[in-house]
Amino acid sequence: MTDAIFSAISGALDSGSEFQSLEASAIRAVIDDMPEGCQIITRDWRYLYLNRTAVEHSRKKREEIIGRTMMECYPGIESTPLFHKMETVMHDREPQSLQTVFTYPDGRTGSFDVHITPHPQGVVVHTVDITEKKTTEEQAAVQNKALQTRAAKMEAEALLRTRELEIANERLQSMNVILTRRESDLQSQTRKLETAYRNLGDAYGEMARFRQALNAAAMVSITDEKGEIIEVNDNFCGISGWSRKELIGQTHRIMNSGYHPREFFDTMWKTISQGNIWKGEIRNLKKDGTMYWADTTISPIVDSSGKPLRFVAIHSDITQRKEAEARVDHTTNHLRVLQDRMSPHFLFNTLSVIHAFLETNPELADEAILMLAENYRFLIHNSHKEMIPFEVAWEFMSNYARLIGLRHMDMIGIDISKSGDFSKFQIPLLTLQPLVENAYKHGLRGLREGGMVTVTAQIDGEIAVVKVRDNGVGLMKSNIFAGTLGGIAERLRYYLPGSDLRIENHPDGGVIATVVIQMKKERLLNQ
Repeated sequence: MTDAIFSAISGALDSGSEFQSLEASAIRAVIDDMPEGCQIITRDWRYLYLNRTAVEHSRKKREEIIGRTMMECYPGIESTPLFHKMETVMHDREPQSLQTVFTYPDGRTGSFDVHITPHPQGVVVHTVDITEKKTTEEQAAVQNKALQTRAAKMEAEALLRTRELEIANERLQSMNVILTRRESDLQSQTRKLETAYRNLGDAYGEMARFRQALNAAAMVSITDEKGEIIEVNDNFCGISGWSRKELIGQTHRIMNSGYHPREFFDTMWKTISQGNIWKGEIRNLKKDGTMYWADTTISPIVDSSGKPLRFVAIHSDITQRKEAEARVDHTTNHLRVLQDRMSPHFLFNTLSVIHAFLETNPELADEAILMLAENYRFLIHNSHKEMIPFEVAWEFMSNYARLIGLRHMDMIGIDISKSGDFSKFQIPLLTLQPLVENAYKHGLRGLREGGMVTVTAQIDGEIAVVKVRDNGVGLMKSNIFAGTLGGIAERLRYYLPGSDLRIENHPDGGVIATVVIQMKKERLLNQ
């Protein structure tokens, strides 16, 4: 969710002709139907807007909320962590996030992931109801603990029964010499032996029933202390597509999709190696190459010294939920694309340049008009797509760069070149052009002596490398992956696992952005 979209929401709420516009109606329809809650709260803490999901989260009617203050609707809310976060955003105008348990006036509670962003009229609150997820996690933890306790108890009982059998056997051997005189004792010992066997059979039967119940509810995998798989249940094989024979002796790296960074798994391994439970969502690779998401809890089984002997992992398939979330993010992203890239500021500046060229250089004016038209035609035709051909993205970026060059022809130089056959490559929408825009806005704009933007692209088999370099002021802060650049990196990793974006200072000055695109055969065009 972005500030641009919430600005559009605010516009849609105002009266007048703008409220009637197709764009405002479309934006409002999208926001109203989102599965996440969305609220706008004014600086005097009054509810200005709630979408349908936010009304459901509030457990009140819309007319009971709109126009009223939070304190009127929820007495005592001003003493909650949620309200304190909102006060911080109101004051500092910086986004804040938290996970909170909200207590309603009737005493019921709900768990939410909350993201708060500043808004011209106050703040925008984005809520995701995770009550069911929290309940499921707590139930899974309780069941897992009960399973471990029961397993330990059954193991102790089995050892006890085994010892009883050993004792009974020793007594049988010692009494063999007086078998004829102690037949009654022998029969008694035989009955004890039968009872012990019966109890042991009951214990193993109960363990089998526990295992059957767990197999029906979730995917289960067990690894040894080195992380090698020693057991998986039928659900695990059915969802992952790997057979038990193929998995035993392997590590979970066989299912690594390349989506998560190495630090993600380093943190996981460090947590469970210390005997602690780890929980998280993992994007895995099935045997057929398709992806699936698993909500995973890994519980170590430790010895008396606390050293892990086994790791029991319980996985729930959450692919449908994650895909639904991705579709919402994709819709939101494309709305933001249309608003950000069709910027009136950029349009007016370019038209001013064209107007100046009409008298001094009509040919350049014509060229600028054509490039500007191509720029907007690209946005209109492609804003709904996830992936586009590399050549189309390259042409759009080149047009944008040439427009910058025309606007600042006496100050900024543009050098664009590529080598190799990119005809089968495709990349996520708006991967290249924002890097050139970033180089201009944050590297060169405002420099009195001007500067240079250089763009190169090379290809080697299934890997392409694109570099965008400026000789401007260089990186001024460490948080370089906020906003647009962070979106590029995330889309690359999501749609093309193994791909990445690096931003760093160049040794000779300025900044260089490097895009590494790893194109799997199944994502190549014309295959």
